[in-house]
This record gives sequence, C-alpha cells and structure tokens, in this order.
Amino acid sequence: MIRLVSLLLATAVWLSAAKSSWTEHPVPARDILTSGSFVDDVSGWVIGPQTVLHTMDGAKTWYPQTLPDLDNVWLTAVQALSDSTAVITASAYGRNKIGMVVRTEDSGRSWTKLALRKGTFSSVVFHADRTRGYLISSSQGLLRTNDRGISWAPVRMPRPLVLRKDNHQSMISLPDDKTAWVASRNGLWRSDNDGADWQWVPLPIGEMALDAAIHQISFATSQIGWALLSGNTLETRDGGRTWAQINVSGLPYAVSSERVWILSSIQAWQSKDSGRSWVPNLSLDQRKGRLIGLAFTPTRVFALGGTQAIRQPYIAERSMIGNRHAAEDVAVNVPIRVAKPGFVGLQIQNNANRVVQNMADIPAAAGESAVQWDLSTVDDLWRDTPRLHNNLLPEADNKTLTADSGRYLIRGIWRPQLDLRYSGSFLPIKDHGMPWLTEDRRGGWVGDLKPASTIAATSNGMWLGAYAKKGDALIQCDLNMEKLWGTPRIQLACPRVMTAAGDHLYFVDHGLAADNLVLIQFNTITRQVRRVRVMGREPNRKPQISGIAVTDNRLYLADRMQNQILVCTLDSSLTRNRKNPLPLANLGRDMSAVATILNTFSLPKPGRIRVLDDRHLLVVSDDRIVQIHRGTGGVEVVVSGLVNPLGLAVDGTGNFFVGEMAPQHQVKMYSRDGRMLRSIGLIGPHRIGEFDRNNLESPAGLAVAADGNLWVCEANDELRRVSVWDRNGTCVRQVIGPALYSGGGTIDPQNPNRFFYLGKEFHRDSNGKVSLTRILWRRNGLDYDSFAGSRRLNSNGDAPSHPFYNNRSLFFSQWGGYGMGNVNTIWRNVDDHLRPVAAVGVIPDWLRERLSLPVDSTIFAWTDRDRDGRVQARELTTGTLPKPDSVWGTRVSKTFEVAFSALTGRLGFALFRVQGATPDGNPLYELPQAYQYVDDIVLPPTQQIQSVAMDSLGQPILCGPYLYGVTRGGRTRWRYPNRWPSLFDSLFTSASGAERGMIIGGTRFMGITQVGTRMGDIACLGTNFGSAHLISGDGIYIGQVFRDVRRGRSWTFNSLPTSADLHSVSLGQEHFGGTFQRVVGPDGRERYMMVVSGAGGTCSVVEIANLGSIQRLSDTPIAVFEEQAAVVKQQAELRQPYVQPTAYLQIQQRTIHVDGDLAEWPEEQALGMRFAYDDRFLYIGYQRQFGFPGFENAATAGDFLECFRRGNGLELHFSTEPTADPNRTAPVKGDRRLVICKVDGTLQAVLFDYRRDSIMPLAKIHYPTFWSDATVDHVEILPGAVIAGREGDTYQLEAAIPLQALGLQPTRIPRIRADFGIDLGDQTGRQTIERAFWSNPNTKLISDVTSEVTLTPRRWGTFHFIQP
Repeated sequence: MIRLVSLLLATAVWLSAAKSSWTEHPVPARDILTSGSFVDDVSGWVIGPQTVLHTMDGAKTWYPQTLPDLDNVWLTAVQALSDSTAVITASAYGRNKIGMVVRTEDSGRSWTKLALRKGTFSSVVFHADRTRGYLISSSQGLLRTNDRGISWAPVRMPRPLVLRKDNHQSMISLPDDKTAWVASRNGLWRSDNDGADWQWVPLPIGEMALDAAIHQISFATSQIGWALLSGNTLETRDGGRTWAQINVSGLPYAVSSERVWILSSIQAWQSKDSGRSWVPNLSLDQRKGRLIGLAFTPTRVFALGGTQAIRQPYIAERSMIGNRHAAEDVAVNVPIRVAKPGFVGLQIQNNANRVVQNMADIPAAAGESAVQWDLSTVDDLWRDTPRLHNNLLPEADNKTLTADSGRYLIRGIWRPQLDLRYSGSFLPIKDHGMPWLTEDRRGGWVGDLKPASTIAATSNGMWLGAYAKKGDALIQCDLNMEKLWGTPRIQLACPRVMTAAGDHLYFVDHGLAADNLVLIQFNTITRQVRRVRVMGREPNRKPQISGIAVTDNRLYLADRMQNQILVCTLDSSLTRNRKNPLPLANLGRDMSAVATILNTFSLPKPGRIRVLDDRHLLVVSDDRIVQIHRGTGGVEVVVSGLVNPLGLAVDGTGNFFVGEMAPQHQVKMYSRDGRMLRSIGLIGPHRIGEFDRNNLESPAGLAVAADGNLWVCEANDELRRVSVWDRNGTCVRQVIGPALYSGGGTIDPQNPNRFFYLGKEFHRDSNGKVSLTRILWRRNGLDYDSFAGSRRLNSNGDAPSHPFYNNRSLFFSQWGGYGMGNVNTIWRNVDDHLRPVAAVGVIPDWLRERLSLPVDSTIFAWTDRDRDGRVQARELTTGTLPKPDSVWGTRVSKTFEVAFSALTGRLGFALFRVQGATPDGNPLYELPQAYQYVDDIVLPPTQQIQSVAMDSLGQPILCGPYLYGVTRGGRTRWRYPNRWPSLFDSLFTSASGAERGMIIGGTRFMGITQVGTRMGDIACLGTNFGSAHLISGDGIYIGQVFRDVRRGRSWTFNSLPTSADLHSVSLGQEHFGGTFQRVVGPDGRERYMMVVSGAGGTCSVVEIANLGSIQRLSDTPIAVFEEQAAVVKQQAELRQPYVQPTAYLQIQQRTIHVDGDLAEWPEEQALGMRFAYDDRFLYIGYQRQFGFPGFENAATAGDFLECFRRGNGLELHFSTEPTADPNRTAPVKGDRRLVICKVDGTLQAVLFDYRRDSIMPLAKIHYPTFWSDATVDHVEILPGAVIAGREGDTYQLEAAIPLQALGLQPTRIPRIRADFGIDLGDQTGRQTIERAFWSNPNTKLISDVTSEVTLTPRRWGTFHFIQP
C-alpha cells in the first residue's frame, strides 16, 4: 500500500475554473470555514473554529451568530435539521478541557448548551429523517439521539472507539436508514440494524501501520464507501471485505449513490459514477489559503476553507445539475477492459498519429471500466503542479491546452502489481553483515566518495576512516573484519589521517575548506566528540596534513605541503580519559578545545607519523624513514632509498611496516634498527587478468592489530580494498568496495551470476558467495588509448559499463555522465581483458595533437583495424559538425549505433550510424552531417540533461522537459511529460512525489530492453529523487519502481529485504548510477533485472519478476464532438499563469504554557506549525501531519553542526536586521537559523549565527563540498529554551525560545523577514529525507551540505508581530 503524504506539502496551483462553475462569496467573518450543512437550497449553516454563519436566502446573505462560551471551544461539526433547527459540536480550546454540544430551534437567534458528560464532541450526523442521529464524545464514545438532538445516550459497542484527539472530520457515515459506519483506529464499525449490533471491519494498514490514522469516512451505499487513511483514499465495493487504493487522495464526501467528491487541501475531484472515474473540479489559488471541507444542498456544492494565518475565510459554490459547461460534464469516457486487476497506462493519439495526452498508472479492476479524459493535452504541464522557476519550460499557449474535436485512438498497456525480488549484492564483498548501511549500524562498509585511507588500532577494535558523502566516514570492526559500528562524518569532518591514543582517536579532516584545519577527538568508549582548534598557525596557508600522532599531551602533525612537523600542546581536558560525556550545556556553548602550536621543524615531504617509544617518533620523510627525538628534535635516518613511501605502522616489538605507493605498491617490514625483514605483496599494482589477492596497491593506511596481523588500507579508487596480512605475508582476509558514490554495476546479459563494475568481473557460486575473479580493464592498465580519461566528479563515467553481445562476442560501451557525454568508447572482451575497438564523438585534445588534425575538425570516428587498441591515422575519420551549445548524454545501441544529446541550448541529437564492420566484427561509422533538433525546445544552463536512450530500432529517446521518442531522422514520435528534467530542476518541483505517473528529476536512462515478443522495448529512467520509471518504447507509461525519497523508506534493512520492503523503499537523492537489463541465463528464462545502490555504495541486484507478464490492450477509437471541444477551450482561455504568493504571517501576542499539549493554540498556520509571542519568549507549536512517527534526530551533544540533515526538526530562518538587503546572496550580521530537534534524545534549540562581529577566520565553521563552501560563525545549543514533546496519535511539540537569545525585539521591530519549515527524517530518524518550508518552495536538496546550510533571504516571507 502506498503511503501518500498530505497534499499540504504540494505547493498549491491556480486553475481558474469557468465563471459559470464556481462563485466565490464574501462572508462577514475573520476565521477559516471548516464545515457546513444545509436543509435545502435556501437555508443552512457553515462554521469555522470560532465562527457560526447562517443563511436563509440560498447563500446570498450570511449572518454571524453567537454561541455560549465560544471563546473556550473549537467548533467541529454542524448538522442542519430544518430551517430553524441545527446542532453544533465543539472540542476543547486553550486551557479549557471541555467541549460542548449546542442546539437551536429559532434559526440560531439563541443556542442551548446540552447537558452531557464532560468531554469533546465531533462528527454529528443524522439520518435522512433528521430525527435519528449520532455523534462522538471523547468521554462516552458513540452517542445516539432519537429526538432530533434534544437528548443523547451512549451506544453500547463491542470495544471503545479509538480516534485522533485532534479529529474534526466526519468519522460517521449513514448511507441509508439502517446502515451505520463509525471509524475507529485502524478500522471501522458497521451496523446493519441502526446501531443495535456492530461488526468490526479492519482496514488494510500494511506499510502504514507506523502512523496510520483515519481522517474521514463516507459511504454512498451500504456496500460502497471511502476512507482517508494516512493520506491514502481507500475504496470498498463489497461492504468492507476488500479495500483498494484509488488514484486520487483526500477527504471523501458521498452525496448520493452515484455522485461522490474527494477534497484535498488544494483541489476537489468529482465522480458521477460511484467512484469509477474522477475528474478535477476545483483547484484553489494558494493566495486564498486551503480547502478544508465541502457542504451540499440538493443542487449545489459549497467549498470551504481559507487562511488561518491572516484569518481569511473562503467559500465558493457551484451547481451540481444542469451545468453543461462544466469540465466533468464534457469529459470523454475512455473504456478499459482487462482480464486481471492491475494498472493501466494509456496514450491518446489524434488522426495524425500525434500523441495528444497520456494517462498513467490507472488502477483497474478486472472486467470493463472507464476513465474520464477531461480533454487536456500533453502541453498542459502546469495545471496541477505550478511552475516555480524561470528555467522550467514556459507555460503553453492556452489554445493548445485542450484537445480539438475529432476522432482519437486510445492505446494502452496493462501491468500487474510489480513483483520486486532481491537477488543479491556484489559490492562491497565482505564476509559479515549486510552489504548496505543498516539501522543497527553494523551493515555496509566505510566511504563512498573515497576509499578507506587511514586506520588505527585500539583496545576495542580496528577503526577505519574515509571521505564519505552518504556512506560511513568512520567505522569500528573486529579482528575478523566484521563491522561493529559506523557513523557518517563527525562535526563535518571525514578522517584523512588518524591515530589512536588510549581510548581516543584523533583525526584530521580531508580539508576541502580552504585554509581550514579541522582536528577531531573521538572517544571510542563513550563516543564523545570534541572539535579541536589548532591555534598559532599562519593564516592563508592551507596545510596538507599527511601524518598525525598523539602522545602524552603533545600532538604532532606532518604538513606535507609546507615540509614541516607541527608540535602542539593539547588542553588538559583533551588528554583525560572521561568515562562520561561533558555536560551538554558546556558543549553547547563551546564545542571546541584547543591545540596550540609550540614549535615547528623542517622535514622534507613528511608522511605518516607513529609513536615508536617513550622518547621517539617514527616518520616518513621523502624516500626515508626517520626517527625523531621528541625532546631534542634530533632526526636520525633509519631507512633510506624507499620508493614513494607513505603508509607506516609499528608493532609491539618496535618492528615497523612501510607502505610504498606507485609504482612499487608494496609493504616492507623492518626491524627497529632498519633491517628489512620481509616484503608483503607483489611488486606493482593489481594487474589486468585473474585477480590475485596477494597483490596490493597504494598502501596508504597501515596498522598492526592485536593478533599481530597487518591491516592495509589500499587507497585506490578502482578497487577500494582493505586487506589483512598474516606474519608470513599472506593475505588472509579482505573487504572489496564499496562502490563509488551513486552506485553502478551491470550483469552479463547471458549469465545472471556474472557481474561487472568499473572494469572488474565478479562471479556468484552455487552457494550465493560472490567473489572478484578478474580485472578486465584499468584506466592505465595496458598500453591502449583512452578517449575519455578520468574527469572530476564523474564517478565511473570513463569506464566500460554497458555489456551487450553482438555476433556472440561480448562488448562494453561507456557510461558517460558528468562532463563526459561528448565521447563514447566501445570495448571488446578479448583474451580475458577489454580492448578498445571503436570510439566516436568530439575529438579529444590529445588525439588532435598526436595526429595534427585540422583545426576545423570537431568530430571523429575511429575503428581499430590493427587490433592494437591504438589510433592510427588511417583508422580515423574526422569531420565538422556545427557544434551545439554542449553535448551531454551518450548511449550505444546493441547494434553499435551511437547517439549524443544536448546539455543546454536547443534540444536535439547527433547519430553516428554504422555503415559496415571490420572482418572481426568491429563497427565502422558514418559521421553525422548535422545536429537534429527537436520541437524548438531550448534548454537553459541548469537543465543538466544527462541521458539519451536507443531503442532496438536505433531510434533515440531524449530526456528534456518531455521524454521525446524520435525517429532516426528527427521527427517526434511521442512525448511524455518530464517537467523537472534534471538534478537541479528537480529541486524546484511543486509535486509531492506521491503522484502516479509523474516523473520528477529524470536524470539518466538506466537501460532499455525488449520485453517478450509483442511488448517491444521498455526503457527505465532513473531520477534524482530515488525512483525509477518504466516507459514503453512508444511512450506509454508502465509503472514506477522504488519510491520518491520523500515518500519512501531508506534502504537500511537489518536483514535481506522482502518484496514488500522493496516496494516501500527509495534509492535516495542523487542515485545517478544503476542499470536495467534483460538477462537470459543458461536455463532460457528471461529475467528483468536492475542493479541499484541502496545505501552506502552497494551494487545490489533486484529482479522485476513479473515484468514479462505485461500486456498491450486493444486499440480503442473514441470521438470528441465540437461542442465538447468548444466548452473546454472556452474554459482554458480563462486560465491565468501561476503567481508565487507573497508569504505573510501574523503572530499574536499570547503566553503559552509549554507542556506539549496544543489545546490552547489556534489552528496551525502552515505545515503543522504555529507561532505566538510575549515579552520574553517566541512560542512555537507543532503537530506532525505527515512523515514517519516520532521526532528522532541523530544529532549528539558533541556533533549537532548538521542537525538539519540528521533527521526530524523544526526550522526558523530569520534576520534581526530590518534594513538588510532582502535580495542578498551572502549572509550578513543578524542572519540566523533556529533548529529545534533532539540532541542525544533530548529536545533542544540549536542556533546558527551566520555572521558575528570580530570572529576569527580560523574559528568559522566550514560546510564544504568538492565544488563550494559556506561558513557559519557560531553554532550553539541555546540555554533557557523550554521545549516539550508529546507522542500520541500524532506527535505534538511546544517550545518557548528566549527572545533575547534570538535577538528579536517584537515591540521595537514588529516586522521581520523570516521563513519556517520542517525537516522530515526517514524511518530510522537518522537522516533527513525531505525539507518543506512555508515561503521558500525550493528546499528539496538533501544531498549537498553547502547548499543546505546556505540561507536564501530573497525567498523569505514576512512575520508581523501583532501588538496588543
């Protein structure tokens, strides 16, 4: 069951309906409107939380009415019984704990409070006779009346009702005189004899069990009804025996046996056929607030809502009969007939065979049914999802938004619920635990961006460090290489070099931030963290720390760039072994300790440092190992003549090990006096050919374990191995991996147990054990030409990655990707290695220089005729292709044809066609003469389109604001919407990630393959948000595999995932790698398999076991008549472009008692949050509306610098300086960020002060990545903040934050620029998977710390502190 998020997270959209459809009414109220009830078309009531309005003239005039004790209650429901009689229920409000039920018999001139047991009351509903009715009491459960609400008595139920404490929706439905339905937690009670007997009807909670909550129920008949359960609208057609999710989500309202409505916060859908088809009826302009309820007369419907923050009501009405100009009345029924239940994708073509519209992922029951087409077209990109950035494709002309009259052809594909099955992993290769990062932190390995490069031994195990982005940066493992624990980077630092001293680890960060030396102390027992400031360094001199040692109270750092050793003294607080962490208050005010440089001394090219004994250090220096006397600084050469040494370790007897880097790639063991005892590993790197585990490479990190074995971190990006060697110099254990950041890997198309990754071959034996068997390719492994070369931030873009067979030979083509889409290479598996046999694309600089090619030549094609893997002039063809603005995506078909697509500028492609082959089957190419453009689409610079696919006929599929299927000649065959078509564009999405068939951030085709004999090609498009989409070669949407990161769980299973697990999981943001293939094994069975990276750099194989059962539907003709087309075109002409509303929030002065109970607060202002203030505090209230349960965060007392990325939290961004430029791009004094989250399990307020006066540059906190950096001057846990949380049916939180600590002065500066939002954590509560804000819609990025810490004041709104 899919867990849909509340549509509050989706940004609202403005769709102007025809003026003849909806009429908005002004009302005399300053309150939102939530519920209504009418006796007839003339008389009725509507209510808000503290508002009652009555009309006696068909809503032309509304009269406010007064209730007793209205200030102390919150009105929840109203039921009109006649033009003079009505009943209203209310819940408690503020410190008052008592609700009420009131009744009028004089049209509301007076109201009588009924004498009922104390409690809160809601869901008042009456039968059609308006005499018998029910309501819900918090103290007595279900109450019943038989006298028009004058008296009420409890109904005996088999079990007490369990409902949400904050429920204001209808939990009772009475579809006929005898049937009653009442909601309780996780199910419904049903009575078929008007309440005399009750039967329990469970709901299919499934994956929603953690936070399931029923929001509303409504039944059209005793058998057909709907329930909104945790964001999913479920439907039953057999009296509750079975339930199915429908493809619209919201509060259900059954008006009759045929007419049903669904209401979300921004849109209403109507069905006229008992829910078999749904048509959008109303979408609300966000400037008018949100939709909250519907009310009905016999002929009209009223939409109710408004904006609580500024107490603005909203009410609009339209007729339900006789409106021949409404969109749902002119919609065309599209018939569907399927043999089995499943999902259907439809494509609508006109007479010219042009695709006019797509209808995706429609749930379909077995037999005949229909779906309504509202005559919208594929040009209508921004109707349901507003365009939030100028780089996105502009809105189309209104005339193209709807279909013309004429005949159309419906083409379709049926699929079952996809059956995902885990089929093993081949990276990392390890003997213990899960290959991925797990909830218990024992799975996975270390690193993802870089391999492990440093290691230290302590009494409680071996500690490995690496640079990681999503993976663990520091792990602990036992002597058998079983991982015991791991953590992401600590205080923004990843270990570059590391040493152990007692129970502590000390490590230096990788140093991405300019002129920033970050030293971390980590207690391996308590896991307490200290950030150490190294004082006394010269400013503006960036160090390159290559070695570290700590002994007594001295710290020694080897600065390879400055050719010196720094000698530092440590705070006494650092050198004491503490059994318990420091008090939180101390760490919160100042997380840093100090290491002060005492002196420095020169040493050429210093490397690793180790403590040799009480008086001496052992240091790598240039080609030597030297011994340094700690007291005098005297240097003695112990070993000289080494080849590029770096790694160093000392055992308990004084023997030491030296790791020689390239070209030697060997470890040498010496006695204390410098005699060589042994060499470990063969000379030279890992070789192409059969893998030999007794080779090693780049031994940068060495440590001797307690059992005497030597551990080696092989700092090589291609293999990423940590190996263990016994005293005889034999490799006894190893871990290979993990995969590079964003994953990758492929499967042999003819062997499901043979895998490839970055030029390496893996095999799985009959017992399921995977081993590295062969190295097929290395960047500099053989004397072959390399056409792409390694490029920064490219992962494995230059590697042979896509295997395919042609004429029984195995070939590979290039991955491409970031900065490498302008060339492609084809390799052939020859004599157990890969040799380049062809290459095409833009001429590399080295090739132009080697052969002195003409300046005007821009493209080339090369085929290896001499079988030497090197370019000869006679093998090369060059030409001139008018260069597009840039080239990005590249893909090779199984028949060797190569397509390139554009990055920016005009969208198009260039096709290198095959014109023949060499005698041994290598392709010969014809150069393209022109770049073929598609539909005059211009891609702005930030699009970063990363992909093109080639179907089995050699026809390209391009990734732009649509997916374009084009012919080889460039004619568009079909389009499918891809509104946010890249990494950067996806960050501007206005979709929630729960919409069916909606692609968000399509970045790269993971593969395309033929399925069966009649189905044809299926392409799989990966996205920046961790989902993947299947679409047929002719453009019909098939289905989604894995979930949007904001709607799914993290891949952190402690055991092997089940099919249900795989359906609930997301691959996470920036999952750029991965493949989709058809694999036909020796048994002849076709398997459709994906290689994905779930968490921490894995290569995991998932099979879509039943993909082969999908079927094409028979083509069906339909007709659109002229009158239908004219009506919808008239409505489309009224459409207005979306305008981002100005965010404005009024904050009332009120003192709040902070206890975690929100009863005294008004309704939420946005995202479940609310604000108040008094003369001392800013008050913040929060009630979770969506997300996983709890409010967990992985921040600790020693490491809360990234608390906004480590799980759940509330955020407030603001400026204390009213004169600051609102369009500033750099922070200024007064810019601050408040995060309320758990720190070591306790709710705390963390304040980020971006700019302070007189801050030392070296004291700034850096948030660096490879490509950028941002700084914050000070981060602290605020003393004096009072915060209380309460977990119940939903999580509630209250906080009182001292105004003085925030720097706010509401009485002096009543208006400030600000924004607020929520950080939602995954199911573990350890990482943030979504960030949603009130004013700034562009907060989706969760994978780049520099961007995430950066404030964007130009997108803030206004806070107005209302004075009393």
